[in-house]
Amino acid sequence: MRLSALFNRGDTLVAYSFMYGPKMEKACPMCTSMRDGLDGNAPIAQRTSLVVIASSPLERIVDFARGRGWRNLRLVSSAGNSYNLDYQAKMPRAGNGRC
Repeated sequence: MRLSALFNRGDTLVAYSFMYGPKMEKACPMCTSMRDGLDGNAPIAQRTSLVVIASSPLERIVDFARGRGWRNLRLVSSAGNSYNLDYQAKMPRAGNGRC
């Protein structure tokens, strides 16, 4: 997905990085709690595009969202791209294979 495709409601983008990586057994409880509240408010954003980005595959993120009853959040996966490296949430692997 191109970055420009995320701007569906005006020229402001709010991107929330949801800590739910592919190796995590469960999503971050604080992120989950915040998303629970934000889901109800997401429809009232008039000129702001809101996306929730996690590094798990999209199907896994969507399954989690369904289980929480989230219906209004736009979910995006950063699996397979450089998003987390680009905004420095993840460090490149060193030569020894550790972050």
